[in-house]
Amino acid sequence: MARNELDGLLREVLSSYKTEVLVGGKLHNLFAKDFLNSHHHTDRQDAKGLNEHRKNLGILDGLLTTREDLLRQFSMEDDPDRGKLECLLHLYYTTTPPPRGQVVLTSKTGGEIPSRQLSLGCSLNDDQMSLIAHCVNEARLFEESVDAPMLRSLLEGRLSVPLHSKNNRLLSFFFDQLCQHRLILSRWQHLLGQAGSILGPKDGRPLRHEQFSNALTHAKSNPNSMQEKIRHYVRQVLPKGENTNTDNK
Repeated sequence: MARNELDGLLREVLSSYKTEVLVGGKLHNLFAKDFLNSHHHTDRQDAKGLNEHRKNLGILDGLLTTREDLLRQFSMEDDPDRGKLECLLHLYYTTTPPPRGQVVLTSKTGGEIPSRQLSLGCSLNDDQMSLIAHCVNEARLFEESVDAPMLRSLLEGRLSVPLHSKNNRLLSFFFDQLCQHRLILSRWQHLLGQAGSILGPKDGRPLRHEQFSNALTHAKSNPNSMQEKIRHYVRQVLPKGENTNTDNK
């Protein structure tokens, strides 16, 4: 019951923030005050229910008063699912607010990291990125469907909302293929782990360097048809001469 209520309140505050503040231009401090005042009471009258509601209001109060950056970031989502809400709460509990007026990326440990330091060094053009995004979606590497701009943001270390891995082994194999063909830096495991831009399928926590490494080891030990499909797509974005040499190996 508590989580259902919290999910509903989070969806409502994100939707209202987008409508009233981002679109309507309402001052944030007035929006925060009005929203909290309008949710002071609950239909539940038992002690447990009242305590749960009070706790949920405390979370909302914290978001509204200290984390406008997260409200702005997640209000861009239309009807966010539970996974996105869990990501919002994870960032709320584990990261610190950016300096006033400054938008920065935060690592899973809460430290501020310039996005250029998290870039995987990818230089694919728009057509190549679109093909790779199609590969990612066909292989179902993420819970979300991704497009070329979203994938570029991931590879450049400036993704605003983390993605959810659907299969760590295939995902690691995909990045390894990009690395093998020098399309991204060899430090991709470390950089993705530091960015915290991909969440695990089981616990929803940012994947760490060693998790990518272990998943890749398992993937290479258990080849399958989807890996071959990933190889095929990655080869398509290579320069023609390199593509031919790869196919002849």
